[in-house]
Amino acid sequence: MKNAMLSELFGGVQRFALLRLLYRDPTRSYTTVELSRMAGADRGNVSRWLRKWSKVGLAKRTEHGLHITYQAGDDPLLSSLTEMARRSDEILDDITHALPDEVEAAVVFGSVARGEESAISDVDVLVLGDGLSSLKINARLKPVGRKHHREIHATVVSRRDFEQKLAAGEGFASNVVSRPFIPLKGNFDYASS
Repeated sequence: MKNAMLSELFGGVQRFALLRLLYRDPTRSYTTVELSRMAGADRGNVSRWLRKWSKVGLAKRTEHGLHITYQAGDDPLLSSLTEMARRSDEILDDITHALPDEVEAAVVFGSVARGEESAISDVDVLVLGDGLSSLKINARLKPVGRKHHREIHATVVSRRDFEQKLAAGEGFASNVVSRPFIPLKGNFDYASS
């Protein structure tokens, strides 16, 4: 799976989890204790990695008296890490696995895809496929939402209907393809439409 590949690329599961936490919301600051708990990593290792990363600009260290926090580095070169963190988020993997084989394509759109989400933002998913039931797809996604404490809303439409709406310039379809989206499954090559 892609998280295993990225974990290897970034030197292990815990280091990747730590980077993903920092870059999922680059404006948020964390203490070492918070990050070690959330990443499931030893506090000593997290502290060592953060000190090293702050020296090279991968993380930003801020001191508030004796209280030290870290957040993602702000170098524009690192913006792709924010994108990678969003795309590799565990909830996205879980949504993908919950979708039935009959789904032709699925993408996350809205605030999550734009990187403007908060902890309570809904996860909006567009699902394309013939003969799919919106009720059944949303029922399959319900356990994923419970696991991650997030509402997941799937809009289910046939590919043909979506393409007709797109060709007619219908607002929803046009907005999905003209704004950032995160591909989950199948071919969704409409960005240039």
